[in-house]
Amino acid sequence: MQEEEDAGVVSKHLKFQQAFLELENRCFWSKNAPQSRFFCCWDLPDPLCFSHATLTRVSPRLRKVSDLPGEIFSKALSPRSVTVTWQANKDEVQRNQDAQCTNWLSKEHNLSVLSNFIRNTDIFLSIAGGWWYQPNHLHHSLPYGIKGNEAIVKKILAHTMFSMPEEINRLDCKRCVIVGNGDTLRNSSLGETINKYDIVIRLNNAPVRGYEKDVGNKTTLRIFYPESTIEDPTVENNFDTLFVLVPFKTADIHWLKAIVYNETKITAGFWRRPAFVKNLDPAKLRILNPYYMYQAATYFLSQPNKRRGNRPTTGFLAVTLGLNYCDEIDVAGFGYPLNQKNGRIHYFDQLSMKHMSNTVHNVTHEHLFLKTLKNAGVIKYLT
Repeated sequence: MQEEEDAGVVSKHLKFQQAFLELENRCFWSKNAPQSRFFCCWDLPDPLCFSHATLTRVSPRLRKVSDLPGEIFSKALSPRSVTVTWQANKDEVQRNQDAQCTNWLSKEHNLSVLSNFIRNTDIFLSIAGGWWYQPNHLHHSLPYGIKGNEAIVKKILAHTMFSMPEEINRLDCKRCVIVGNGDTLRNSSLGETINKYDIVIRLNNAPVRGYEKDVGNKTTLRIFYPESTIEDPTVENNFDTLFVLVPFKTADIHWLKAIVYNETKITAGFWRRPAFVKNLDPAKLRILNPYYMYQAATYFLSQPNKRRGNRPTTGFLAVTLGLNYCDEIDVAGFGYPLNQKNGRIHYFDQLSMKHMSNTVHNVTHEHLFLKTLKNAGVIKYLT
């Protein structure tokens, strides 16, 4: 009896293996990614689609497999595991279809705090379209526009890309989590929860290796500026992570051009010498739309452009991006120990609030605005 059952499981296993072999060319698999992304549809035994998010949530073992799809089940998982994995994914897909998207723009939320807000879903600068003629780009210099840097920006865009992955763009409900660098993530055990989101946005040089239990290891977007880079970005990110530059100054644009065109690295004009970045694929580079900086500073924080302390943090910019692009926005690791001089500010080091004394950011103002968004139900705090 047991032998018959095992034989049936093996038969089902072979069918799955054959299905993957036949559809290998129709499936996308980032085979070298620490957490691979996979999107495929097939009709054995029922019409079904597995997305990268589904596989991440239900089958964490698949994230560690580097073989091609046709070899996964024969080499990595036992036949019985295949059956369990498929059934779990099928149930998960059904739950996802039944889930209701709590779009923050719905009437359920109190949006008076964003009464004049107009969405701009052009996340990245693009060489195409009419954005070149929009006043905010040409009438403002960095970081609020590209006035004076139009030519070099066009050169960069000619050798990079400027879109989100199509499997994300076509999602009916874009569920985003913005992972800050705050000490509240320490011992939070939020890693698995963070990995379940469609879009995971991380900031600057915050590490994930060694902190996976608390911060996860999935990264869709890494928002950074030159001084916050590390030498080898692939170490702390996924194979398909997009690296999004926030250009604060002209030196930042020249620095990026040097990377894209493999020129002599730019080291002058920075408050801290940037790392000599290697292994950064230009196809994965993006430039954040500077309108978000303008929108964050002018509309959200009401800060005059010339005043010291008017530069939004990368975390606040990530929230601004989320408001413009995401349907659900959750944040983790946000906030500073404002009333604790010796309070730690990061989950990965020992820096304290004393190091924030000369900051160009108004973190208190940002904290109050984000708290207002939270109370209005626009964003949700995980920590």
